[in-house]
Amino acid sequence: MLGKNISLSISPSTQLESENQTQEAKSSLLNNSNTQVSDNEQVLGGNILPSNSPSTHRKHGEGSGNLSWGYANANSTKKKPTKQLYFEWEYGGKRGKTYVRSHLKEQVISMNEAKVPVIQILKILTYNPKVARTLDLN
Repeated sequence: MLGKNISLSISPSTQLESENQTQEAKSSLLNNSNTQVSDNEQVLGGNILPSNSPSTHRKHGEGSGNLSWGYANANSTKKKPTKQLYFEWEYGGKRGKTYVRSHLKEQVISMNEAKVPVIQILKILTYNPKVARTLDLN
C-alpha cells in the first residue's frame, strides 16, 4: 500500500448533498444582492438629484470677509492680554477690520459660516464709524 496513489472516492449521496449546498449558496448570494439593490433604491429614492450643499464662498459682488482673533491688553496691573474677535471685510472697494462686541459674537460667527453677504454682517456692526460711513449711514 505504501507508495501507491490513493484516490478518494465520494459516495453518490455525498456528491448530491454538496451540489445542493452549492446551489443554495448561489441562490442566497443572488437574493442578498437583489435585497441590497432594492434597499439602496429605497434609501436613495428612484430619481437621484444632486444635493445642494451649502456654499463655501460668497457670490460675486457680495464682498468678502472673515473672522480673526486678536489680543488686547486688559486694564489691570498684570496687563494680561484678552482674546477679541474681529471681522475683516472688503465691500464696495473699501476694506476694514472691525471689533465684534461680545453679545454679537455668536450671531456674526453663524452668519459668516452661512456665507451671507458681507453687507448684512456690516449692518449689525454699524456701531463702528468706519462701517457706518461705508454703508452711508452718516
